[in-house]
Amino acid sequence: MLRQVLSRTFTAVATHSGTATTYWAELHPFVKDAISHAEITPTTGAREYQLAWPHSEDFTAMLWPIAQAALALLTCPDLGRVKRCAGCPWLFLDQSKNTSRRWCAMNDCGTEEKIRRYVARRAERR
Repeated sequence: MLRQVLSRTFTAVATHSGTATTYWAELHPFVKDAISHAEITPTTGAREYQLAWPHSEDFTAMLWPIAQAALALLTCPDLGRVKRCAGCPWLFLDQSKNTSRRWCAMNDCGTEEKIRRYVARRAERR
């Protein structure tokens, strides 16, 4: 269920077809559950703290850090860098300097797209 909520939320952000606030009602229970189980722990060698979750037999425990990370992304300035791959339905965070990345991975979708363009250009020349 969390996977579908994250997909809908970040697809809306990436495609500018809606806002994250539209899907907050769906995401909120997962975030609330994650925060309710979180503990504050110091990071190693610094005066900083981070959220951590104790070992749990609850099978939903693996979702807690994911829900918290989704909240962190929704509230950070880099939200505008969430994009949808031009070759597949995957979403990715564009961390290029000029935010011009188009593919989830160059060696997968990017290579396939470049091969398609090359074959099309070659066919035109014939």
